[in-house]
Amino acid sequence: GLHEEHCGGLEREHIAPKGTDSYPQFMFEPENLCLACHHCNVDLKREEDTISRTSSVYKKNKFTIVHPYLDDFAKHIEFAIKDGDVLIISKPRSKKGKKTIELFELDSTTKTFKRSALLIKKELKIKDKYDAMLEAALNEKYIKA
Repeated sequence: GLHEEHCGGLEREHIAPKGTDSYPQFMFEPENLCLACHHCNVDLKREEDTISRTSSVYKKNKFTIVHPYLDDFAKHIEFAIKDGDVLIISKPRSKKGKKTIELFELDSTTKTFKRSALLIKKELKIKDKYDAMLEAALNEKYIKA
């Protein structure tokens, strides 16, 4: 359905891009690998350079985005509720939080809903009857936004 095309399944993501013009030395670095939905990995991040200051030691690189293993997420990004929607916002003065939100469009309540709905659907292995109901709800309420 549309929300699966929008987010897709989970893929292996290289936090620092692995391309020959980027950081091939970190291609197999365990802390450079995480899971991301297809939309975030391919459509949004692409080959974005996420390192602002390089080091030959992976942990000593300075990253432009919140690193899932090396940073304390809560120091950069927080969740707020407004009119029943969960908003993802950067902490004051966090350049990493702001950049992460912009790069992955985390400030879009529509996309956040679709990402969470896709994960819930896959995790719960909802039966066909409920798949159709979820698909209809997603398409009707959120595609128009």
